[in-house]
Amino acid sequence: MGKLIQALQTVEQKENEKAGQKTKYKFVTMSNIEFGSVYREKLSSWVNYIKIPSNHFNQNLLEFSKDELKELITILKKAE
Repeated sequence: MGKLIQALQTVEQKENEKAGQKTKYKFVTMSNIEFGSVYREKLSSWVNYIKIPSNHFNQNLLEFSKDELKELITILKKAE
């Protein structure tokens, strides 16, 4: 869990930096759950997401805000 927290903190830190081009940060757990962030030039902002595999043709993609990212990190730290 420590590596996941560290990866999410890196994503949080990168959100504060201005990206000059499309950039993506991701962390994939052993259960194949992907946590990440993508910089969208058109929006000039970062989009955070969790991608949960469900079957070969479908994946659940959950997007969340910068504030929700901070809350997730806090919850994971308490759980650790």
